[in-house]
Amino acid sequence: MKPTTPAAVRLPQTRLDFAPQDIPEHVLKIMAMASCGLTEKILREPGGRERLDAETRRRKQGMTG
Repeated sequence: MKPTTPAAVRLPQTRLDFAPQDIPEHVLKIMAMASCGLTEKILREPGGRERLDAETRRRKQGMTG
């Protein structure tokens, strides 16, 4: 019997519309702590500083160009 491949899954396209002021204060604090934790984890990895610097340069170029 020939193996079957899984069918492509189509998810409905949903647009989320919200403003930053819609995010509760406690959620902002959780997001900030998670962001700091991830940054610290990346900085502890070999080559982490270089990866963050490269990502920062890429984002800044996208803003100006």
